[in-house]
Amino acid sequence: METTVQPVFRFCVHLLEMVVAMLAGMFALGPLWAFALPGAIEQTDVHTLTMATDMAIGMAVWMRVRGHGWAGIGEMTTAMYAPFIVLLVPYWFGAVSAGVVMTGGHVLMVIAMVAVMLRRRSQYTHGGHRLPRVLVRIGSVAVPRTWLWCLPCRAPTSRRYSTSSGGRPAAAR
Repeated sequence: METTVQPVFRFCVHLLEMVVAMLAGMFALGPLWAFALPGAIEQTDVHTLTMATDMAIGMAVWMRVRGHGWAGIGEMTTAMYAPFIVLLVPYWFGAVSAGVVMTGGHVLMVIAMVAVMLRRRSQYTHGGHRLPRVLVRIGSVAVPRTWLWCLPCRAPTSRRYSTSSGGRPAAAR
């Protein structure tokens, strides 16, 4: 039986997963912009849009891994860019500072993301999102299958081999 707390918990966990994916995108892709756009990355508008791109790519990849459709990913990406674009217009006219664009953009981005999540509430509150075949769930944590070599493995007792049976399992005798 599902309580009312479980959907709220799943919603919050899903938001946290996307924030972590966005941070991963920033840390993984951020340094590439210094090589691709030397000098330009120091400008507030360029830096803001490249950072939004890094976060959007990380979040989109994770949403796709979790089984979301392209429409939902597009809405979430738009929710991530829109606050920065809205704040860049007054910045270009000198009405707000670079700090307002960065801080305000991030705060409004999270609010816009939550609004999109509430619009598609059923996708973010039920536990039916799949993990890719390369991941397995151990408790509430998803880990890559390649990490399983480091976990202690035990064969079930009915499958153990004995030397008295010629090395075959009991079912094969």
